[in-house]
Amino acid sequence: MANSISLSTDMRTLYLIDSSGFSTAFPLRGNGIYLTSIVNDVVAVAASAPLNNGADDFSIIGNASWDISFHHPTTKALMIGADDLDLGVQMKSYDLNDGKVINFRLNDAQTKILIRTN
Repeated sequence: MANSISLSTDMRTLYLIDSSGFSTAFPLRGNGIYLTSIVNDVVAVAASAPLNNGADDFSIIGNASWDISFHHPTTKALMIGADDLDLGVQMKSYDLNDGKVINFRLNDAQTKILIRTN
């Protein structure tokens, strides 16, 4: 079984679950985390500095509900959920193939998840 990822219910922590079922918690405060794919498996590490390319923001206030998943065949991270504006379920994918990295973190007010790329 390969690694998987998921957000906590309050959307402030990402969990990396390894092939044995052990989970590691990564808080999204500060610089957040880097997500990438190594040998077609998702990997998460604490971010040393924020990335600035891209502009995807996901509100986590009100009735918002988001989760992130990793699709192994395509090596893409998928952000799936809905915000409190009743736009229905939304999905955004991020390619993690060939050394691509996304920075996954909270904004300073801790009201949005920010996703930036390298």
